[in-house]
Amino acid sequence: MARKALHKIELKLLFMVLVSTFALWNCNRAKVGSIKPENVKAEIQSGATVLDVRTPSEFASGHIAGAKNISIDSADFLGAANTLDKKGTYVVHCSANVPKGRTDRAIEQLRSIGFQNLLSMTGGIAAWKEKGFPTE
Repeated sequence: MARKALHKIELKLLFMVLVSTFALWNCNRAKVGSIKPENVKAEIQSGATVLDVRTPSEFASGHIAGAKNISIDSADFLGAANTLDKKGTYVVHCSANVPKGRTDRAIEQLRSIGFQNLLSMTGGIAAWKEKGFPTE
């Protein structure tokens, strides 16, 4: 009887170790956080996509080359986002990336539908331009 109880404990411990290992592995794969404008070019060269969540008129006034524009204010933001590869890495930004602003809302919504590799560009497009980096 004691042997069965010990076996159950061993199985529970093994299960806990496996679950913890999977959780850590999954967390290590995800990129979530912020990125400075001066590091965005390297991220793009590594395959990241810039996701500009400003309005179409703001986007038209100047954006990072190759950026995709999906306005967080659009009624179909999640529908448009669902056309993107959820396994990709995205550098998300708006005008200035203020706390609880458009970028934070976009990242929260993107994470809710399965995106994991999301980087918020500190300072938004304003910081990008302030650094003298080109826009089109």
